[in-house]
Amino acid sequence: MAEGTAIAPIRPMLRRLLPHAQPVHLLYGAAAGEHLVYVDEFEKMQAQYEGFMFERLIESDKARLYGRLLAEIEGRWIRADQNRARQFFICGIGPEVVRLRDVLRNAGYERRSVRYEKW
Repeated sequence: MAEGTAIAPIRPMLRRLLPHAQPVHLLYGAAAGEHLVYVDEFEKMQAQYEGFMFERLIESDKARLYGRLLAEIEGRWIRADQNRARQFFICGIGPEVVRLRDVLRNAGYERRSVRYEKW
C-alpha cells in the first residue's frame, strides 16, 4: 500500500520480488489520477506477472483516502481472510500510516509481517 510519492520505496521492492514471489497486491492511492507515478510500469508488471494485482484508489481528501485503505484492509485481509502469514508494507504520510499498521497487527499479523514507513 502506498500513497502518492510514497510509492518510491515500494517500486524497487516490486521489481525484485515479482520474479520470485507471488501473489502480490498493490493498493496505490492519491488525491488525483495525475498524482500517481509509475502507473505504466505497474500495468506492465501486472500483464507480465499473473500473480500481481495493481489497484488505484483516487480520493481528493486525504482522510477519505486513508479511510478507503482502512476499509480495504479490514474487508480483504482481516474479516474475509484468516491467513495471518501474509506480509504488508505500508508507505505514506502522517499518523494514518501507523493506524493502518496497528489495525493489521491487532488483527493477528505478526509484528515483523507488517512493515511501514512514514514518507
